Amino acid sequence: MSEDDARDLKARALAGDPSAQIAMGMSAIRTWTPEGGAEGLAWFRKGAEQGHAPAAVHLGVFLTRRGNACLRGRVKSDDPVAEAEALFREAARYDYGPAQYSLARLLTRPGRSENEKSEAEEWFARAVEREEPRAQRRLGLQAARATPPDYQTAHLWMGKAAEQDDPVALRWLGIAFDEGLGVEKDAAEAARLYLKAAEEGDREGAFRIGLALQFGTGIERDPVEALEWYEAAADAGHARASFNLAAMLSEGALVPRDIARAIEAYKRAAEAGETRALVNLGNLHVRGDGVPRDDAEAARCFAQAVESGDARAAYHLALLHIHGRGVAKDLVEARSLLLFACRDPHPTFRDVLDDLDRVLDDATKNEAAARARDRWGALH
Repeated sequence: MSEDDARDLKARALAGDPSAQIAMGMSAIRTWTPEGGAEGLAWFRKGAEQGHAPAAVHLGVFLTRRGNACLRGRVKSDDPVAEAEALFREAARYDYGPAQYSLARLLTRPGRSENEKSEAEEWFARAVEREEPRAQRRLGLQAARATPPDYQTAHLWMGKAAEQDDPVALRWLGIAFDEGLGVEKDAAEAARLYLKAAEEGDREGAFRIGLALQFGTGIERDPVEALEWYEAAADAGHARASFNLAAMLSEGALVPRDIARAIEAYKRAAEAGETRALVNLGNLHVRGDGVPRDDAEAARCFAQAVESGDARAAYHLALLHIHGRGVAKDLVEARSLLLFACRDPHPTFRDVLDDLDRVLDDATKNEAAARARDRWGALH
């Protein structure tokens, strides 16, 4: 959006245009910051106070998501879920499909009574009658998850939702063509659907079209565009996209190397739980590549990844213990980590373990084996 368009949008929102207020609210929410969350809720509330059903639904939805990072502590309501339900009920009375669907979802939450869950099914049915795409998609998912799956029905409802550009339905159809779920595999059609889902704001769709573009699967290979989609997905909190973005920028084989951006993306991926990012960050610290050489920080990264069960991290941490770099030299700990790492049949892991075993006595080996068994039990 140009600066002129942004100014015009804000002016219309300030003048009381509820559609502009929704747009301002969504823009603020998508900053993924607490301040943006508070600003977004304020804009939605302005629209809802005018009796605008879409604004009321947006407000209700985000009131029920107050645990999200960008909303935590920003919802100023004594009972936000009750307020959301009241907003949904008011809008649903006017046969507004999104409100009917949102109310139904709220009534199926854990702790709701059987009567409320029964009422929810009625609202879901009414939302389907109003051709609400999320309600159509729900029927599609139910069919796909049935035993056995009913992919014919799933494609029927997902197709209806996709016709309305529902991003999740578009992505599901992409996966169906990717994996041959009820249709012949078609990588080109999968890529087309992933791209459309991504353009509608679906972060998983953005990640998947990034993969397709990176490897030329069903679409002409374009690493630069792949990087752009990975970045879009990463900005929306997709951990694997952050990792792939970082890996491409770090390797510099397909796009120009940018180690500073790579490190930033690795950190975001690690914070989102991607253990491979921790391993790669650790190795950057070992080499002093783009960051100060810091064996202690490398050991911290590896140790954190080991806690999540990463075999590569165990191997790299074992090497630091063998040489006493950043951690105390400890051959018992090194061997226990290598035993742990050898769950992954990587020949290098086994070679290093065999080399270490040649210099250790049986008592030390047994102590390390016992420690490894304790570690395995802690993880499983």
